[in-house]
Amino acid sequence: MAAVKEGGGIAIGIGFAVFVLLTLLPFLLVVVLFTFFTIYGMTKGTDFSASTINPAVWWSGVALLVATFAVLLALAVAVAGRSLNPPRRRDRDEPQSARESASTTSSSR
Repeated sequence: MAAVKEGGGIAIGIGFAVFVLLTLLPFLLVVVLFTFFTIYGMTKGTDFSASTINPAVWWSGVALLVATFAVLLALAVAVAGRSLNPPRRRDRDEPQSARESASTTSSSR
């Protein structure tokens, strides 16, 4: 088995989680849309005709649900990207005043 670099196991885990999320996203969208349509039908459907359905509410619900899933996907990508690109060790370990004094001494030369 090939050796994994330091932090590579975390990257593989995050990659697998993103893959699972992207694979499940269409199924989750179908379930959420079905739930929305069912609840809308139960509250609105006293008559079995198409005239009782308000298309503006119907399409607004679809648009809001799809937009919500898009925002959640963007947040998941942002969190995964942030964890894959940690700050430099020098910046984390060194105090702020030491960085400022180092930058002023190197610029004065």
